[in-house]
Order: sequence, then C-alpha cells, then structure tokens
Amino acid sequence: MIPFKDLPVEIQERMLDEQERQGYRRDAEEFKRLPIGGFVWSKSVEGYAFWSEIIIYANFAVFYEKYPKRPALKVIPLHIKVLDSKALLEEIAERLVTEWRNGGCMSGRVEVDWFEYGGFYWSANAEIEAEYGVKQYGYDIPPDSYCKGMSVEIGAIECTDEEGNPVLVDYFDDEHTQIREDDFVSDCIINMEMEGN
Repeated sequence: MIPFKDLPVEIQERMLDEQERQGYRRDAEEFKRLPIGGFVWSKSVEGYAFWSEIIIYANFAVFYEKYPKRPALKVIPLHIKVLDSKALLEEIAERLVTEWRNGGCMSGRVEVDWFEYGGFYWSANAEIEAEYGVKQYGYDIPPDSYCKGMSVEIGAIECTDEEGNPVLVDYFDDEHTQIREDDFVSDCIINMEMEGN
C-alpha cells in the first residue's frame, strides 16, 4: 500500500478533491493517518477498482490514463514592436526585388524565404506588376525597354521566433509613428526599380 506522501501530487490533489466532493473537510492528514481513509472509494466518481489499483497496487498508469498530464505552458513572444523598422522593411523590399528580377521581371507572385533579422525570422510575399515602355532608336540599334511604373501588393510579411512560433508585429518609423509595412515596402520596391538599383 502506497502512503499518501509518496503519491504523485496530481493524485494527492484528486483525492483531496474527492474527499471534499463527498462532504468531508479537505484534510490531507486523514490520508496520512489511514491511506484508505479520507473518502469512500466505492462512492467516488472513479469507483473502488480505480483507487485500489493506485493505492494498493501502485498502478499510477490507471490515473494518468483517466487524467493525462497537461503539458507545461510555454510563454512565447506573441507581439513585438519594431521601433525603427526602416532597415528591416528595406531589407524585405530588396529581397522581393531580387526575387522579382531573378524571375525575369515578370508580373506575378514573388516570395522571400525565411531569413534571420534582429533575432526573429521573416518571410514575405507580394504581387508585383510592372508596366514597361520602349525607347525606339534608329533602325540599326535595337529598342530599349524601361520600367514606366509598378504596382506592388504585399500579401503578407510573417515573423516567427527561433522555434517557429508566430509573432505579431507592429512597425514604427524612427519618429515612433506607426507605419503600414505594405505601403512602406511598396514605396521601397518602386524607388529601387525606378532608380535602377
């Protein structure tokens, strides 16, 4: 027979709960005096066989089958503020432009794979459409095409911690004014392309 003090704390707590449920005073001393005391096993929610397996035969698995251990809560950073986000957003814009150029500057969806920045991991995607103009020279020289305008629609900028847990982000400029990342990145992409960087 297992003494009360040697039972796992979860089992002790359940026994005290049942003691109280049956109308007795919640008192661990009752179990210390007599392991089978404290409440009537046959009148418990779980029944006589359940408690005899645990207390007489030390079969704790019976308890954990009925009452599985809950995993410990893990605290993760769910929400961060990037107070000077200009460098981060320019980095994302530059990566999107690079992917867009690598794809032949064709209109369509562009994605940036996860990269580390500031202790977090970032990815982004956007729909980029470009309008081209043509400069016609003489008959001997082929025409030049150039980008007249672009439209950029950010689908998402995602952030995770090192373990891959999602993190919500608010972006602020260097004057601590909140900015919308899609507007900022759109401007950066258009400026970079118009400047021919």
